[in-house]
Amino acid sequence: MARHSVQQSRVGGLLLPALVAALFFAGPVLGAEELAFNHTLGGVDWPYIPGLNASLCGTGTMQSPLNIIPGNTTTASTLTALNLSYATNVSLLNVTNEGDVVELVISSGNNSVKLPPSIYSTTNGSGLVLQQFHFHTPSEHMFDGIFYAAEMHFVHKDSVTGQQAVVAVLLKLDPTDTRNPDLDKFLPFTPNNYTGVQQAPANSTLNLTNLFPSNSSYWYYNGSLTTPPCTQNVLWLIFQNPLTFSVSQLLTLEVANAGGDGARADNRLVQLLNSRTVSVFRG
Repeated sequence: MARHSVQQSRVGGLLLPALVAALFFAGPVLGAEELAFNHTLGGVDWPYIPGLNASLCGTGTMQSPLNIIPGNTTTASTLTALNLSYATNVSLLNVTNEGDVVELVISSGNNSVKLPPSIYSTTNGSGLVLQQFHFHTPSEHMFDGIFYAAEMHFVHKDSVTGQQAVVAVLLKLDPTDTRNPDLDKFLPFTPNNYTGVQQAPANSTLNLTNLFPSNSSYWYYNGSLTTPPCTQNVLWLIFQNPLTFSVSQLLTLEVANAGGDGARADNRLVQLLNSRTVSVFRG
């Protein structure tokens, strides 16, 4: 992936509202008539799209994603390793092209994550339940101003309180262009058309635990959803060590994204840290 500086990526975030509105109303922003928003402007236009109810995307002070500077993070002694409880033989995988992301909804197995008590505890002691996972290309979070090739988001929710937590896994291109065998369980069946759904063969099973790095180190901060309505108080946990995949696997994701609005990228511009702290757990 080409390397981009933070200054380049923040240009869109500093546009005046009037200029953004002018860009929006000057012509059609939506590339697919069914899709209410896209990433053509990196999300700068979302607060101004009629009927989207995305004002928080422009006014929120705890927004995601961030440019994480590892040297400026805080080591928190209260953090512990994430307790991931995922099925090892998920079958009947439905791969959906949502127009803005490639998404998989896992309906089988008891898939959840227990967070360190210092971050969040459920009322019944169980974990936050996995709702779905999806991809962004390139990565939404930056690290010292650098993107990774892609980023997976595992979205979890407390069924009682509604608290959301996103566990993120970074993806980088393998230096020998070796395919990731676990991604191959479902990526080849990704629909190129918006709202398309395709099912992997019934005999194709996925070990969800293989989609996480073996090293348990992660960054943690309190942020938001990275798509409208940009809801805040979302707990973010980002594994530090990336997985690898091939160029052709990256292209599969980019082609699927282009089917929505013609843009291969579906990452929101990085947001201001403001008064927040990014904590780190070193496993």
